[in-house]
Amino acid sequence: MAETITLEDVALRLRHLGTDGLNEAFERICMEYAIEGERKAKKLSRMKLKPRSGRLSASIKGSVERKGNQTTLTLRAGNNKNLPYAPLHEFGGTVRPKKGKYLRIPLDNAKTGRGVDRFSGPLRSVAPDKFYFAMSKKGNALLFDRKTSKPWYLLVKSSRIPPRPTLGPVFKWINANMIPEIEGLLKIEMDKM
Repeated sequence: MAETITLEDVALRLRHLGTDGLNEAFERICMEYAIEGERKAKKLSRMKLKPRSGRLSASIKGSVERKGNQTTLTLRAGNNKNLPYAPLHEFGGTVRPKKGKYLRIPLDNAKTGRGVDRFSGPLRSVAPDKFYFAMSKKGNALLFDRKTSKPWYLLVKSSRIPPRPTLGPVFKWINANMIPEIEGLLKIEMDKM
């Protein structure tokens, strides 16, 4: 014996499912992908970047928010106040000096074991007599240590940072995997009709 279902019957059953469980099932799937997406993005950021403090990786958060019938899955890294460099790593860009003519790029002598510049502030105030300026044989502007005459900093007018995305590839993975899972959930519910 065959059963006949009209489009109105399907729409009515889907509305019923939406209020009784489909939204909750959809939200559960989104939450699973938000958690897994956060884990994958943190792992990817540690692989693509050389973490110094770990603050960028720690700032990566996955979340799901539901407003009425709309559920939003969000992955984010950093914020403008505490980690303004997060978008620079994701999308790339050019860095220019805020004050002065040059950016100082620390060479090996200027770095700690973790790869951080030994002098965090302006050299004029934190080490005013430690360095002298000179041009290398190749024409690069450098700061040399006065005592050892070893180069500590390369001076550049700007630096181009290539994109090293961590969130974009994870969103592609979420789209490739979550949408078929949701379609499968809908198929199961439709087969029950």
